[in-house]
Amino acid sequence: QQQQQQQPGLSHPPVHSASQPASSAPGADAGAYAPMFGSVVLDGSDEFIRWRAEVDASLRGLASATNALAACTSSSSSAASSGASGPATTAKEAIAQMQQHCGVLVELADHLRKQPAASKWLNSSSACVDTTGTFLTIREAIAEHVYRLMDVQNTELLMKACSVVLRVVKSRGPLLQAGKLLYRLSKDSSNDAIFRRERLLEPIVRIIQIMVTTAASSTSTSGANLFEPLVYFCGTLKNVTNDPGNQRALVKAGSLHVLSTALSITVAQFQAAAGPSGTSTDPSVLSQSQSQPQSSSSEGGCSAGGPMGPSASLLPCNAPSSGPGQVAVQVTGAL
Repeated sequence: QQQQQQQPGLSHPPVHSASQPASSAPGADAGAYAPMFGSVVLDGSDEFIRWRAEVDASLRGLASATNALAACTSSSSSAASSGASGPATTAKEAIAQMQQHCGVLVELADHLRKQPAASKWLNSSSACVDTTGTFLTIREAIAEHVYRLMDVQNTELLMKACSVVLRVVKSRGPLLQAGKLLYRLSKDSSNDAIFRRERLLEPIVRIIQIMVTTAASSTSTSGANLFEPLVYFCGTLKNVTNDPGNQRALVKAGSLHVLSTALSITVAQFQAAAGPSGTSTDPSVLSQSQSQPQSSSSEGGCSAGGPMGPSASLLPCNAPSSGPGQVAVQVTGAL
């Protein structure tokens, strides 16, 4: 309970890292790394085993650094009042370790994209279990560990965490929260170079392409639900394209084709929804149907739910409304 209070952004059950004794995990032999325990592994190649071992090691290190930061914050205040020495790991050191492990996860995710069985790798069991003793898939384990970072007030770490999310997570909720966070960070021009350095531009373009394609081919409300994250991702690109280096990187990533396609599709959908009278009769398509973040703090932040649970101060109060019309506006700005 104390650990959860120290990590207010954790909206999922705490994950037990593989650093715990193997005997505490059902089906595992004490003191040994058991690559086949838990659910059935769908890819037993040596390369996969090595890749998964590196992922598990990074997650152990990330969990350790996250807990160290929480303990450091608590111990620092206690030590200041009692005059005792501070924690062995400082907050700065813990954040640096978290950045390092996130960077490794990004490299591992990029390596994964080159594998023909990438989905099977991500859906195989990890060395992490939830509070019920159920083994998490590698995708779930990575997501759980990264979610814990979303309340840390460090721009570079937040961007690294979002970089991992964009490469691994597929669910709309986490992607929406990542989009909101990146949109907030993109409003500060001093962060423009960090977007490029953390290799966020290409994954954002790729996510936009996937979402636009899905929204265009979907006949259900699931397609319309993608307009809200699309607005944030397209708005992020619009904000960071004032930087010449980002402009060149985005052109190289194929953003012109992706954004042009997004513009034509969203404009066509907006016009189709508006009908001859120019007024839409489909509340799932226009921006009024989507709720906007509500102001909740004196710092100008906005509250937002979702599995990533970033703190209110990280989200934009003047967030754009959602819908194909707003997507078109943000895409036009980026172009």
